[in-house]
Amino acid sequence: ESENGWATIVLNAPFHYNGADNLMLTVVDVTAASVGNSVQFACSNVEKNRVLAYSGYEAPIYGNMEYYGLAMYHLRSNIRFGLEYVEPAHQEVDTVETVAYLQVGTGTLLTADILPVRTEISWSYSQQIFTAEEMGGSRTIYTLAFNYSGNTDNELTRNVKVYLAHTQKDEF
Repeated sequence: ESENGWATIVLNAPFHYNGADNLMLTVVDVTAASVGNSVQFACSNVEKNRVLAYSGYEAPIYGNMEYYGLAMYHLRSNIRFGLEYVEPAHQEVDTVETVAYLQVGTGTLLTADILPVRTEISWSYSQQIFTAEEMGGSRTIYTLAFNYSGNTDNELTRNVKVYLAHTQKDEF
């Protein structure tokens, strides 16, 4: 779903963040097809390597990611963690309304080739670390929204898998 400059993903099951560990977000684009134009996503600079990313025209072999151009970055997606949402009143409506969220990042740096996915390439993978301090305590996460810029008529129709996990890491 795309609205108001935010591409929203509803999680299959809520994630219960414990508030003590850091949060690891992994986004894997398994669309296996590229689109003509890339979508630019807004990012913020961070002090440490808090992003690990890959993109290419073939699926990576996870045991040998370095061969495929795995890289670390000092930036991270502007993201909204949806803490409450309202489901659509009718089944045929596929939109949700997020009524409470935690936003991390307000940067204006635009990237089309890293985060959270690279739409003009067949495959992409990214991991991002959010600190316990940034997350501000324990909470239940229902949705994720990524800030985008530009035309998104069809470019945001991707087959992505999203994983959230607790981690002790604070950088890669």
